[in-house]
Amino acid sequence: MRERWLRQLSEPANRRHEVWVAEGLRWLHHPLRGASSAPLVAPALAMVLTVNRSGNLFFDTAWLGAVLGGHSSPAIAQVVQQFVAQLPPGYPPRLRALVLQRSDLLARAARFKPS
Repeated sequence: MRERWLRQLSEPANRRHEVWVAEGLRWLHHPLRGASSAPLVAPALAMVLTVNRSGNLFFDTAWLGAVLGGHSSPAIAQVVQQFVAQLPPGYPPRLRALVLQRSDLLARAARFKPS
C-alpha cells in the first residue's frame, strides 16, 4: 500500500496539495517505520527532479526533508551516496546540492550506528 501511494505521487496531479504530500512522506518515513520505508527511499530520490519541475519553489526541499529526515541508518546513507554518485552530468547542480544538504544529518547519524 505504501509503495502504491509513492508510485501515485509520480503523477503531478497527485502532488497538488504539497503540504499534504510532505506530511504523508514524513509519516511514511517516520523513524519507527525506518525498516519498512527503506526500500522507498531510492524511488523517492529518483522523483526529485520531476518534483522540482512541477512543484512550487520549495517543494523539492520539503520532499527531501520528509523522505530523509526520519532515517539514520548506514544503509540509507549508502543509498543516498549511490544516488548522488550516479547522477548524470546534466542534473541540476542546485538539486544535487539540495540532496547533499538534506542528507547531511543522515550521513552524520549513520557514522555512529553499526551497519
